[in-house]
Amino acid sequence: YCILLSAHIELIGNDFLQRLGDFIINGSECGYFRQLVNHNNGYSLYDVLSLNKSFPNGHDYKIFTINDYKKLRFSNAGSFFKKEFAVDRPFPNVIASEDYLWAVSRLKEGVNIYYLPMLEIAHSHNESFESITKRVRINKIAMFGDNILFKKIVLNFFGIFLMLSAAGCSISKAFGYALAHAKGYWK
Repeated sequence: YCILLSAHIELIGNDFLQRLGDFIINGSECGYFRQLVNHNNGYSLYDVLSLNKSFPNGHDYKIFTINDYKKLRFSNAGSFFKKEFAVDRPFPNVIASEDYLWAVSRLKEGVNIYYLPMLEIAHSHNESFESITKRVRINKIAMFGDNILFKKIVLNFFGIFLMLSAAGCSISKAFGYALAHAKGYWK
């Protein structure tokens, strides 16, 4: 098996690898872990809310099939898979989102991907607005090409703005995060 962990994550729990081993022994071929903010790395309310949305809490695992690919949040920051998947089916050579694209390809082959929310890692970036725009832009290019995505611009802007405002973020910060994210889909 291959276990991928970003260099700046922290495993949560002294028995993380033992618990992961239990899932592998029980037949899990591919999966990923819940991501929380890293208190040692810094974070924003934007990080908290986006990680909670993408990596919800739970005591039970979820199995993703091809029918669920739009909800999949497979991430190289914390994942595992059988070694043969890495050797026989390498990650695509793209500028970003290689982990998601690779995982969707595995789903198309009939491989189930497990989300294991009880296995948690601390992973956040505390990004500036400019860094958010840059990250969103490179992921957008990898996934959708150079096209301007007006629908994503509008939906993401209002979704992020409303989510942050409702959570108590100041209007100016909520606007800044929403605009930074939406700008990534522009060019």
